[in-house]
Amino acid sequence: MLAPEVWNFKPPSVALQVEKGSLKNARECVEFCVSNHYFNHSVSLILPSDCKLPISLSNGPGKESEYYKIRDLPVLELISPNFIRNFVKQGNSSALSIGTNIDSDTCVCLTPTGMLVLSLERVAFERLGLEGKPSFFCRMKPPSRYVVKIDLTETCFKPNKKNYERVVRCLMHNLKIRTDMILSWDPPDSSVCPSSVASYFSSLGYEVSTGRKEISTKKLMEVQIPKSIMEIDTEEALEWLGAISVGVDTNEWCDLSTGLFAEEDFNNLPAQFHQWTGFYTSRQITSFLEELMSYFRSQKDIPWISLSVQGFEDSAVHWKLDENYFHQSAENSYSILLDHNGKYVLWKTLGANRKFKTKSK
Repeated sequence: MLAPEVWNFKPPSVALQVEKGSLKNARECVEFCVSNHYFNHSVSLILPSDCKLPISLSNGPGKESEYYKIRDLPVLELISPNFIRNFVKQGNSSALSIGTNIDSDTCVCLTPTGMLVLSLERVAFERLGLEGKPSFFCRMKPPSRYVVKIDLTETCFKPNKKNYERVVRCLMHNLKIRTDMILSWDPPDSSVCPSSVASYFSSLGYEVSTGRKEISTKKLMEVQIPKSIMEIDTEEALEWLGAISVGVDTNEWCDLSTGLFAEEDFNNLPAQFHQWTGFYTSRQITSFLEELMSYFRSQKDIPWISLSVQGFEDSAVHWKLDENYFHQSAENSYSILLDHNGKYVLWKTLGANRKFKTKSK
């Protein structure tokens, strides 16, 4: 017989931050959340309407640009003078190692601000020989994980400077980090093709392929839509929106909704759910949100819209340069709900930003 306490696991802890109010007075908060979430894996849109989205929106964020997968790329290539000059200091490059686990492997990312971040196990960190800090989430001594940050935009980070030459020497001789990466480049202006970065790495002899994007659409003929979704409890509203996203069937949906609202608080309306999956930069999400809001303002028959963005669980950072939680859940996502009265609700969900506790006998 199995001991019952063996299976008595608590769910992974997450932190939910909620902001709500007038978008006119808090637009900067929403823009900050969107622009500083650098690595985005999926984007979901819920519309309580049967209207047809314009092509510019139905194709999702980054419709005019692709992201690319580069196999077995040495991290040394990301600090080459040509790459920094053409793709870091001009436009914005976002790159992320794939096929690596944040809790056990070396994870690499390049933020659009030009910061190269290495998340390393202790042995790899000691071999590398560069300055870094212990992971915030490691309690043990010596720490089991370290984070190294290299600012590629510093004026002193160039050939023949001590700092640059030291980084090159460590990545060339001490620890030769090679990994599969996905990369997207937002050029400085529309006259430059985003695929230039793919051509650059291909000319160096690396295997470069176009990343895979998936589009999913669901249309629901008749759904019980809350009349005043902005006025209900924010966590319950988020759960209700999540029910749509995961495809809860109509009967179960009604049972769930009955517990949240009174029956007279509903309207039976059609609804649609769109999801785009791939690799999207923060600039692409920002542009998509601006276009979506412009469309929403012109459609007075749509009472509200909801946009949800999910990050990568194994990215070294989530918002800005904040280290990603890795002991239990590396959740990092946000959802935005907007209505025609200028009100908004913003949910940010991330793995609990606290150190993992261990019990000693």
